[in-house]
Amino acid sequence: MSSPSKTPVVSRPGKVFTCQTASLARTIGTSASTTFNANLRTFAQTRDCLGRYRVLLDFADLEAHSPSGAPCVDCRDGAC
Repeated sequence: MSSPSKTPVVSRPGKVFTCQTASLARTIGTSASTTFNANLRTFAQTRDCLGRYRVLLDFADLEAHSPSGAPCVDCRDGAC
């Protein structure tokens, strides 16, 4: 594990680093990716080591809903 003085956030204070969730598409979504996304959302609510808010691109949430807000599900195999 790198020391705090060598992390990208500290060594590049003028840059903004983003976090992004993983897709939960049925073909690749697993309980591990669901757990990862939940942990990443919690992490993104904390401030970085310079006291700045984190930026989260929540692709899992964006892909899970239509523009009108309706849930997007893949029922082609009858698993809904």
